[in-house]
Amino acid sequence: MRILLISDVHANEAALRVMPEGLDYTVFMGDIVDYGPKPKECIQMIRRSAWKMVRGNHDNAVATRMDCQCSEVFKHLSVATREYMWEVLSEEETEFLRTLPLEERFELGGASFYLTHATPTDNLFQYLSPDVTDERLAQEMESVDADFIFIGHTHLPFV
Repeated sequence: MRILLISDVHANEAALRVMPEGLDYTVFMGDIVDYGPKPKECIQMIRRSAWKMVRGNHDNAVATRMDCQCSEVFKHLSVATREYMWEVLSEEETEFLRTLPLEERFELGGASFYLTHATPTDNLFQYLSPDVTDERLAQEMESVDADFIFIGHTHLPFV
């Protein structure tokens, strides 16, 4: 079984166009929109290809007009593109973002999976980095009964 894990596309249609094909499942861990120029196209592509998906902090900010609480380094970019997002997205697309779940649980091949954007204790905003301690990870994961836990948000790949 081949599963594609993807998150934090941020309206970058070019990135989605190079997704591999022939996968069994695509799982999206949030942040379809904000920053980039093609939010409509990215929403359409994710809706077509993702089997499971959750809402990210930028999806939430665009859909609810609330602060994304992103890193201060990038916040000005989010603020600068937010008006554009509201201008080009339809009410139906905004509603789609607003109603994405904050977490998903599912089973595949006899294994259980948990999916969220940020962390199990703070689905939208908290960051975990590659240098997170084992103790801190254990605190985050203790409430989740799953064989595999997938999160996005940091823009840094790590296991």
